[in-house]
This record gives sequence, structure tokens and C-alpha cells, in this order.
Amino acid sequence: MRNVSVGRQGLFMAQSCGAEDRATKQEHRETVEKSPIGFGETPKQKERDMRLFAVLLLTILVSGCREAKQEPASTSHDNKTAHQEKPLFDWIAQAKGDDPTLRQKAIFTITELLKNENQQIRGQGEFALRSIGPAAVPALTELRYDKDWHVRDTAARLLGTMGPRAKTAIPALSELVKDKNERVQRQAALALASIGPASVPALTELLNDKDWHVRSEVAHALGKVGPEAKPAIPALAKLLKDNSGAAATCDQVRGAAAWGLGGIGPEAKMATPSLTDLLQDKNGAVRLAAAWALGKIGPEAKTAIPALTELLKDKNREVRDAAVWTLGKIGPEAKTAVPALTELLKDKDEKIRRGASQALDDINKETK
Repeated sequence: MRNVSVGRQGLFMAQSCGAEDRATKQEHRETVEKSPIGFGETPKQKERDMRLFAVLLLTILVSGCREAKQEPASTSHDNKTAHQEKPLFDWIAQAKGDDPTLRQKAIFTITELLKNENQQIRGQGEFALRSIGPAAVPALTELRYDKDWHVRDTAARLLGTMGPRAKTAIPALSELVKDKNERVQRQAALALASIGPASVPALTELLNDKDWHVRSEVAHALGKVGPEAKPAIPALAKLLKDNSGAAATCDQVRGAAAWGLGGIGPEAKMATPSLTDLLQDKNGAVRLAAAWALGKIGPEAKTAIPALTELLKDKNREVRDAAVWTLGKIGPEAKTAVPALTELLKDKDEKIRRGASQALDDINKETK
């Protein structure tokens, strides 16, 4: 009866697909069980019966599974999140439209995408907000209260891409500069720098913050503003002597202040004495920053020439390289450094040799 058993198992599979009613199933069962061994006696009969049975079973399975695999009703429109109601470009168009209510709804909907767990959706939100531009500033500034630092960081970054057009965000960005997360602090400071001169008063005030990291980021930001950050020069020069914390953090602040003054350029000439003092700092990064800043000030930093010439002997290759570059930027006034620079033409470091050659050309340019 083994063949009959196989036949019944096949019928059971058909039943699991829900293909037949009870009468039909009973009829098939009786048909299979008519023979004592399930199929014909002779080999030819067995082959014929097995083929017929296979066709029958296949018909049952196909018809039954069609019914069992019917798709469930589609998800209702009410279960969709707001941004799924229509294409992203339609939301962007609505955000740029004339109707204030619809415009506000669209901007809010798009801003919410920045909180989505899906990175691709967050990216779509950023793209849309960049397309919308300044109209999105109020919504982005509200994100400074979000619990997720990633959202706050993205909001600051997007505001930074708008430059001066995000001027109204200065108060909010000033708050974000004091954020507990250092990455958010940096993004907010950079955003203020991208806004330009309008942010200088706020940035200058932040130089007095108790957090050394805030002071450091703000100093760098003022340097990025450039010459128009001139009002911040006294406050930055004061930070060159920062000693309000641990040695390592003070080094960070002093170095950042030097980079900031260098970014402002020749207008920062009043800071030359303090920068010259830093050329003897114990920290190599601080000496490097001070030398670079004096080079950005240029010929007006000529009083630093003796200290810069001495710096050509520094053990730190990068510091020596910065001193070489700065003497060249000071130009003809640095002619007293020519012997020391000429000696560096024999230096083992190719970069030092090339730099010394260029500096000598810059110094001798107007003295020949």
C-alpha cells in the first residue's frame, strides 16, 4: 500500500492550499483507493495511472494555490506618513508657493524627514531644504531643541549652506555653538562664519565662553570670516595668552586664536607682539600657528623677523617650514634672514630646501 500512501500525501498537500470542497476531495480519495496497490497491476498500467494521477494532482495544486495566494487589501492611504502623500518635488513646489498655510505645512513636512531613521529619506530632506532656501530658516532653527544631536548637527550645516541669507538664524546658531556635542558646536560656528560680518558681534561675544572648546571653535570661525572680522582682533589677541584651564586645552585655545588672527590678515598687525611671543611656546602646534599667522599679516609683521630667524633651527620640521614661508611673505624687510635661509638650501628635507629657495627669491625680489 506504499503507493496509496504517497497518493494520499499528495492529496493532503492539495487540501492545504484550500483548493477543493469536501465532496471533490472524497471523490479523488475513492478513485485512488479503488486499486489494492493504488495503481495498475502491469508496468504499462502503472505508468499510465501515475501520469494521470500526476496531471490530476497538478491541477488541484494550481487551482487551490491561486485562491490561497490572493493578495491582501493594500494599505490604506490613512496609514501613510505625510511625506508619502505626494512626490517630494510637489512638496518643494508647495513650499515655494504663495499660500502661507500650505507653504508652512510643506516646510514642516520636509523638515520632519531629517528625523527619519532611513538615511536615504534624511538625504531627500536635506536636498529639499537646500532647494527651498531661506524660507526654511525658521523651521531649521527650531531643530536646535531636538534631542538627537544628528538632527541639530544637520540643521546647523544646512543653515551654513545658505550663507548671509540665514542671517536671522544668528541667535539660534549662537545657542548651538554652546551645544553639549562638540560636532554640533563646530557646525554651528562654521555656519556663523558662512553668514559673514553680521555674525561677528555674536562670535566675538562667544570668545568669552567658559567652555574652552567653544572658544576654540569660535576663534577658527572668525578667521574664516576674514578681514571683516576686524572688530574681534582685541578679543582674539587676548586669547593668545589663555591660561584658564588645563595646559592641553589652553594650547588648543591659543593655537586657535593664532589661526583666527591669521585668517583676518594684515588687519591683525596689532597682535604681532603677542604672536611673536608664541614663537617660543612649548607646544609645537602653537608655534606653527603663530608663525603662519605672522606670515598672513605679511610685511607689517617685520618686528618678528629675529624670532622667526631663530625658529629656522626648530626641531619640528613643520615649524621650520612655516618660519621659512613667513620670512618670504614678509619680503625684502627680512633680508637679515638671508644667511640662515641660504644655509637651509643644504637641508636634508626637500620641502625645506624648496621653501628656502622660494623665500630667498621673495626677499631678494625688490633688493636687487
